[in-house]
Amino acid sequence: MSERILQIIVFVVKELHSNDKLTESHIKSLHKLGYTDVEISTALSWLVDREITSTEEETQSFRMLNEMEKDLFTTEALGDLLQYQALGLISNDQIDFIIDRILTSEFESKIDRNVLGYIVMALVFKSPWENILPSKILLNGNETIH
Repeated sequence: MSERILQIIVFVVKELHSNDKLTESHIKSLHKLGYTDVEISTALSWLVDREITSTEEETQSFRMLNEMEKDLFTTEALGDLLQYQALGLISNDQIDFIIDRILTSEFESKIDRNVLGYIVMALVFKSPWENILPSKILLNGNETIH
């Protein structure tokens, strides 16, 4: 479910960058894409909470990757990484952190978009690096809190 929430966040942030507001038609579009009310609500709540609690300074700088760093990712994952950065979901420091962790981890192949999605979710949702399993990042939506 977490990767779906990240997809909704990307969709919403793109719309906000191009339209400057989110309308009911955007929500209907998300429903047509198969997202549930719980997923949409979770994504929107996260965005609102991040906007209110964010103390990070907005910068216009862009982190350029060298060839060795680009080679760590598949073409699709690299595109996703750059998109997350361009949308402001991850910072230059977080890109450095991701690259450092990949270099010090024992990944046997290039990072694909699924693995990158889990890494970004761990950063965005403030989960420990060790919990990069989709079911460990957010509640699944069917849990009961006592």
